[in-house]
Amino acid sequence: MNVVSTSYGNDSIAMIRWCYENDIDATCVYIETGWAAETWTKRVNDCEEYATSLGFEVLTIRPEIKFKQLMIDKKGFPNQRFQWCSGLLKGIPFLNWIDDIDPDCDAVVMVGKRRVESKERKNTQPVTISDYHGCRLLVHPLFNYTDEDRDELISRTPFGVLPHRSLECSPCVNASSGDFKILSVKDIAKVEALEAEVKKTMFRPKRHNGAKGIRQVVEWAKYGHGKYNPDQDDLFDVGCGSPFGCGL
Repeated sequence: MNVVSTSYGNDSIAMIRWCYENDIDATCVYIETGWAAETWTKRVNDCEEYATSLGFEVLTIRPEIKFKQLMIDKKGFPNQRFQWCSGLLKGIPFLNWIDDIDPDCDAVVMVGKRRVESKERKNTQPVTISDYHGCRLLVHPLFNYTDEDRDELISRTPFGVLPHRSLECSPCVNASSGDFKILSVKDIAKVEALEAEVKKTMFRPKRHNGAKGIRQVVEWAKYGHGKYNPDQDDLFDVGCGSPFGCGL
């Protein structure tokens, strides 16, 4: 049994296409974090339809505890140093599912991770035994692929190359200024509401030039590093900063 762990971003689509072109049968598994961008549901549906059309099985795991409740229970947010959200929101639900259907740990888990993505992933190995996946074989077929190699795979699918990473969690604790710029009005509002509920900000002010709270962080992203002033008069004019804000 082969399982493609997918978030339906660029690398996931490339991974699915790679499996198809190499005649590898697999189940494509997506985990619903409850924190996806408002536009992401359609993306997931479209990707699942595409994977099904290629002959793959698809599955969406919907854990009982999702992002919002987890933050409330933890009374705060993860950060770039302590990224406990991934393990709790995705790791445990995935293990619960795969342990149930594969008690002998014979399944092979496949992930579209690539070395060129970041410093943290530059040592990605093509094959390993992963504790994170229940001591199963973990394979990264695209580990040595460049962006161009990956995009070539995507070009043979109905999808274009996204200008951003997967929005399965949006915003992610690792969000860049570019990620903040594309947040919709609704996604900004959901962060603001959760910040008020847990009485903490999701993003640390000292990493964002003093910006405190999601609306100020969005402004920080608009002004650029070193140029943001939290006392600007147009601080809360974030609607125009979001390309998905119109018509909501």
